[in-house]
Amino acid sequence: MHDEQLIIVAAGGQQYAVPRRTVRELQRAGAEQPLIGLADLLGATTAADEQYALVVAGTERDVAFRVRRADLREALPRFQLPAWLAGQAHPAVCGLILDDTELMPLVDLVQLALQIGYDAP
Repeated sequence: MHDEQLIIVAAGGQQYAVPRRTVRELQRAGAEQPLIGLADLLGATTAADEQYALVVAGTERDVAFRVRRADLREALPRFQLPAWLAGQAHPAVCGLILDDTELMPLVDLVQLALQIGYDAP
């Protein structure tokens, strides 16, 4: 799975990578939508300009996380979490991605959705 497409997500002043297969769609978020901030769940502060909803694939009900932007990328170098970091990282963080000179967490959106109470089919 190291050659899969990734989406680089900006949320809460941080950047995260998510596998393309875990994203059903990216849509403009309406002000009335009660969305959870991706950054909030991962322990960062949500920025006020997060105007998009990243809709998760592979869940029975719609679940969407609010983000600032999401850019599709080709496959990037992927690394396992070091043992010393694995115990401290959020359970939905499943690895690290290197984009040019920036190392960012790889987040499994389906796992994150399950943790907040959504059931997989």
